[in-house]
Amino acid sequence: MNHEHDERHNPDMDPASPATPAPAPAPVGIWPPDELLEAVELDDRGWTRRDLEAVLLVADEPVPALALAELLGLRLSEVERLLVELAGEYAAAGRGFVLRAVAGGWRLSTHPGARQTVEEFLRAGQQVRLTRAALETLAVIAYRQPVARVQVAAVRGVNVDGVFRTLQARGLIREVGHDDGPGQAILYGTTPLFLEQLGLNSLEALPPIKDYLPEGVDLPTSRSSCDPGPGPGPDAGRPSQGRTPGRRRNGRRRNGRRRNGRRRPRRRPYPAEQGARRSRARVAAGGRGAGAGRAGQHRRRGRH
Repeated sequence: MNHEHDERHNPDMDPASPATPAPAPAPVGIWPPDELLEAVELDDRGWTRRDLEAVLLVADEPVPALALAELLGLRLSEVERLLVELAGEYAAAGRGFVLRAVAGGWRLSTHPGARQTVEEFLRAGQQVRLTRAALETLAVIAYRQPVARVQVAAVRGVNVDGVFRTLQARGLIREVGHDDGPGQAILYGTTPLFLEQLGLNSLEALPPIKDYLPEGVDLPTSRSSCDPGPGPGPDAGRPSQGRTPGRRRNGRRRNGRRRNGRRRPRRRPYPAEQGARRSRARVAAGGRGAGAGRAGQHRRRGRH
């Protein structure tokens, strides 16, 4: 066997064959490092755009343009022009995120075209959809706010306590005040997060409710139409014409109190009256007095 022929025709041993590039080493720690990022030279406009993007990235809710202008120390018109410019650049470049004006402010969100991928990523229990009952309750609150819990229950015909707790935990509704009627019921309304989830700037942008209701059915818009029942009549609180329990016709209470709240002085009976009262009490109880009882006992003994 000729080993020299094998070594001469082995491509791994041939110095003329191109070498395979070695894999790039995996980055260790944070990459790119802070030094590389800080080495980028920017002008004043570039610094402003960078700070604007950083604030929008960490914001938990839409940030109004006025708040951004006060934070950056710029005029409102200049900040609004930068926001529109950034939103246009992101949309033209086809980024996975977009900058939108929603709920009275600006916020970064995922691209609508990546919705399916994002939903698959969040499908592992990280996002739970609202139930039909929660959606119906939220719709009643959105179109009739401010509204009390009992009024929403009157519209839906079921108990809504559990649904209200769920919507409050999701941050979709909140307490906005108290009713002026009896009981001071808590009034509820939607939150900016509700507008953000629907992609609306204000409640006026909600679609007309009549387009989604069956024919002949209308959702009342007055809060008084959902009251559980009529209030007290004009005679509420007035005393009745008949006798009041616990009061005599002469105006004196049975417990010994007069109308002015003072108790009548109780006269102590004389000893003779006390004896007479005791005798009458024994007779009423069925006895015939102490003497009569002893005489009856002697007669019964004599018979035996």
